[in-house]
Amino acid sequence: MIEAPERAGSGTVPPAQAVDERVRSRIRLLAFSLLLVVLPFVTAPGRIIADTKLDLAVNPAAFLAHAWTLWDPQEFGMLRQQAAGYLFPMGPFFWLGRLAALEPWVIQRLWIGAVAVVAFLGMVRLAGRLGIGTPWTRVAAGFAYAASPAGLPVIGALSNEFLPAAMLPWILLPLVDAGRGGRRGIAAARSAAAVGLCGAVNATATIAVLIPAVLYVLTLGRPAPRWRILAWWCPAVVAATLWWSVPLVLLSHYGVSWLPYTESAAITTSVTGLSQILRGAENWVSYLVVYGQPWWQLGHRLVTGPAPILLSGLVAGLGLAGLARPRLPARRFLICLLLTGVVIIAAGHVSRLGNPFAGPVDQLINGAASPFRNLRKFDPLVRLPVALGLAHVLVNVHLPRLRAALATAAGLAIAGLVLPAYTGGIALAGAFSQIPPYWVNAANWLNRHARHQAVLVVPGAPFGQYLWGSPLDDVLEPLTSADWVARDVSIIGSPGNERLLDAIDQRLAAGNGSAGLTELLARMGVRYVVVRDDLSRAMLAGTRPARVNEALASSPGITKVFQSAQFVGTLAPDNAVSDVDPGYPAVVIYRVAGAEPVATVQPAAGTLRVYGGPESLLTLADEGLLGSRPVLLNSDSAGLPAAGSVVTDSLRRRVRNFGELQRSYSPTLTAAQPVRIY
Repeated sequence: MIEAPERAGSGTVPPAQAVDERVRSRIRLLAFSLLLVVLPFVTAPGRIIADTKLDLAVNPAAFLAHAWTLWDPQEFGMLRQQAAGYLFPMGPFFWLGRLAALEPWVIQRLWIGAVAVVAFLGMVRLAGRLGIGTPWTRVAAGFAYAASPAGLPVIGALSNEFLPAAMLPWILLPLVDAGRGGRRGIAAARSAAAVGLCGAVNATATIAVLIPAVLYVLTLGRPAPRWRILAWWCPAVVAATLWWSVPLVLLSHYGVSWLPYTESAAITTSVTGLSQILRGAENWVSYLVVYGQPWWQLGHRLVTGPAPILLSGLVAGLGLAGLARPRLPARRFLICLLLTGVVIIAAGHVSRLGNPFAGPVDQLINGAASPFRNLRKFDPLVRLPVALGLAHVLVNVHLPRLRAALATAAGLAIAGLVLPAYTGGIALAGAFSQIPPYWVNAANWLNRHARHQAVLVVPGAPFGQYLWGSPLDDVLEPLTSADWVARDVSIIGSPGNERLLDAIDQRLAAGNGSAGLTELLARMGVRYVVVRDDLSRAMLAGTRPARVNEALASSPGITKVFQSAQFVGTLAPDNAVSDVDPGYPAVVIYRVAGAEPVATVQPAAGTLRVYGGPESLLTLADEGLLGSRPVLLNSDSAGLPAAGSVVTDSLRRRVRNFGELQRSYSPTLTAAQPVRIY
């Protein structure tokens, strides 16, 4: 049902009728809010899903305690990436949930539901404040915004990334009041508070939603005090974001950027065509297929399924039609915002017609502007005007039958887009009921014995995906206080550190133990090696637990000190021909003899200078060339004389796929061979 638009001069509404309308409005908003709250609860009920950080679901208090400092002893010492962004509001939400003795999966679902409801109610409120649509069409706009094809896949996997989009209407609402003569200082403070509630787990997404606020103020008509509003708003936003912007600046100066090792502009812009942008299908992750399965199953269905393509196209078409219809409030702002969003997201896309700006844009977002490489984060600039246009078009058609037909079509389209989320869920595959008890026991053992000695977790894997579930984070993160290190694609201590860990991981995968392996681990300060035999076999890409355990057990000075009672693998009778995954304890811990303390002082007289990559240290240790001498790599401490030097061939011309570990290198290329990236 679509209500007729309100008409000026229709007379005063009787008080009783006004009260009834307010009650009906609240019931209507409550009913649709409950629909959004129910959505995450019907997704894998009773199980934890891989949303944002495992620590927040399992041990939020410990995570927040560490998030106050940039330094992290993990990966042999590094500056924390994004940790400060969890301090507000996501971290306290989970912490309060744990204080209330709620189950981790319930807290997760309440958080996701709250983010969706905030987006829905904010859009309804913004449409009403702008005078767009009627109560029913505003509900349609709010639901289309909160449950769009761009938002649904993200909210179940990276809810923190959708949070700024959810807060965008609330950022704009105070500015609407300020533009109509409201108190500018109070309005600026309220808008800045909404910016602070965006969090900063994904700073780019937070920065993106500042653009609509600036555009709205700049497009205000006279006599609105545009520059005075901005003069109040800009300092307020700076003050509201100091808690994460200062750590971010420090991290950019002193930390290691992982942006060169993530997706390239060619990937992120490959699906940002005009039709995909308008439909909300410009997120490249929704098209990603890993080991034959879509990484985001819901997202893949929404952007590739014939029915979702048609339905999302219908919603986008109605929204654009609304923007073109007469008597649209804030038309200049909405059209400018839509065009700005389309230009930003599509700037690097190459279609059949070509794009003269694609090359420069790709170079820019692969270089100086690499934090903004994932252009999908600017989707709210498109989604907001399309949703408000939808609210307008449904009441701006004069023919009653056509208006009813459009309302029915819009309702069915929105319902059809949301239905796959209710039937198939919004989460990634691999939900789990709890962390297995054997991991809790292993972590407790490490907490008692490791202290501040390094713990190496092997074998390496792109993400924390196990036979029992896929939290994506390493399971030790929320369980142990030990200083541990593992090779994956989501955390980087330094490029040199990762190269050395790669060499160790490849040696273990081959099953070749040696005295040199023991010597190198001891020099690195590794006291314990944790073998996670319960990793998903697909993630291991051919690395067998039997080989890893054999390599460690056959290395002199490395001894087994703990193993879980739970076994994984093939438990049938041994068959040397066909059984490549024999049963092993799910977790095994080995002790490395002679591990160096955290810090030592050594004489510089015997220093060995090694030219090449740090991975060459493993080969040098095998050849007995290291001994107890300190080692300098390449030009480190160039003024310090060395007693000897070694030149290695470890730096070679090879193609590297940073999304893989075990199969990440090409063969060594000659100078003339072309570089082909697969």
